[in-house]
Amino acid sequence: GGGVRMWGGVLEDCIIENNKAVHGGGVSVESSSVVVRRCRISGNSAYGYTETPAGGGLYISAGRIENCLIDRNASVNTVNAKSYGSGVYMEGGTLVNSTIVSNRSVQMNHYAGVHKTSSGSIVNCIVWANHNNEATQKDISSSSGVSYSCYGEAEADNASGNFSDNPKIELRPVRRQYRLLRNSPCIDAGKDMWTDADTDLAGEKRIRRRGVDLGAYEMELMPGFGVIIR
Repeated sequence: GGGVRMWGGVLEDCIIENNKAVHGGGVSVESSSVVVRRCRISGNSAYGYTETPAGGGLYISAGRIENCLIDRNASVNTVNAKSYGSGVYMEGGTLVNSTIVSNRSVQMNHYAGVHKTSSGSIVNCIVWANHNNEATQKDISSSSGVSYSCYGEAEADNASGNFSDNPKIELRPVRRQYRLLRNSPCIDAGKDMWTDADTDLAGEKRIRRRGVDLGAYEMELMPGFGVIIR
């Protein structure tokens, strides 16, 4: 882990950016007791000279990542054409209600979003607009263990709850928030696994309408108005 390497404990409400390592440029999570919550993992890189780089933003073999934004990370191999998971390299653990977007690989045919082995689970996530050096969208390498998520390779399946429709998110320059637009298919599309006390990356309640939204942010509620009748 170029920024943080964890074998235990909780990391929450942090920004991890502009770090570099062979495995887990931003964060490396290596124990089932680890929780990373409401963090932004941005602008990091997995960079390899003699070893194959993996996980530009996050390398996870166990543990739980929830309500996090993983964006603008990269994977670079200066020796050969191998690198895995510019956003996330996953061989275990769980990703929940996170947004993995705008990560890039400088190698061809590699998954810039999440390179996933057969282990681990991804639930209620948006993985979108992650590209290799040919500008091809490459979001998740394997659908095994992925449910209630929006990503480019998804096949519509009522059993898994996955879909590949454009999530319709917009980048808010202030604090780089990737917010759902009002016509996003990700609204209320998640698996209900939160309580009234749980919050998203912006500190707002996770359950605000009929169900939970996909990704790190719940859709913002429009300001209400009242009518007084005399």
